[in-house]
Amino acid sequence: MRGLRRFLGPMIVALVVMQIGCASTKPAVLPGETEAVPAGEEYVVLDVGSNVRIALKDGRTIQGKIKNMSSTALLVGQDDDFGSGVFVISVDEIEKLESVGSPTLKSVLIGTVVVAAGGFLLLVAFAYAFIDMSSN
Repeated sequence: MRGLRRFLGPMIVALVVMQIGCASTKPAVLPGETEAVPAGEEYVVLDVGSNVRIALKDGRTIQGKIKNMSSTALLVGQDDDFGSGVFVISVDEIEKLESVGSPTLKSVLIGTVVVAAGGFLLLVAFAYAFIDMSSN
């Protein structure tokens, strides 16, 4: 039973860490730019308060919350693991926009099933190895 506890502890930690890191992203556009999106493609129209990930043409990536916006620039506030500060980003500097959301129930369930299935297979492999060793 002690061996089982040693096995389940790391599996539970792995599951929790994986779920904390899950965030959904969707392609996004600024208001007034919806006509540039191909028909049938899903996207989010950003607004003040939206959480975004912005890939700039110079290769940098900024993630934060839109504090203010105009037709020429975004004011993005950042206060998380990625850093803190406020950035003024010209619309001309933007290569790609993504809306960053919280983990969805679907992604959490899929992640849980994958980790549980992997843990079960690992447990079966250990049990088989233990039985095989004890029969010799």
